[in-house]
Amino acid sequence: MPKETFETIISELDHEEDWRRMRATSTCMKGGPKAVEAIIQAMATGSTHYKVEAAKMLARLRDPRAGQALAHVLKDEDEQVRQAAVDALEHMAGILDEATAAALLEHLRDDTL
Repeated sequence: MPKETFETIISELDHEEDWRRMRATSTCMKGGPKAVEAIIQAMATGSTHYKVEAAKMLARLRDPRAGQALAHVLKDEDEQVRQAAVDALEHMAGILDEATAAALLEHLRDDTL
């Protein structure tokens, strides 16, 4: 049987069967940097539930590379997605890089104009 890619596993975050979603979450949590990249790429598409779960996973993985992607999701049309991004960024406070800080400031500027 061919080895599953992170992209395939991540696609199961939105599966209707609980055990598949749980397996995808567990696998991604063990996947390290490769999983982070796949989650970041996948967060640009998908359902509301998919994006919310991706934001939660990125928060748990606490990888600074996720910061810019989460800052970008603050502009998502869905309030649940935006809230998940806020929660994730709050959880990652202290490890975010300068590029993420700049993206957050840009978002704040856009909202105040």
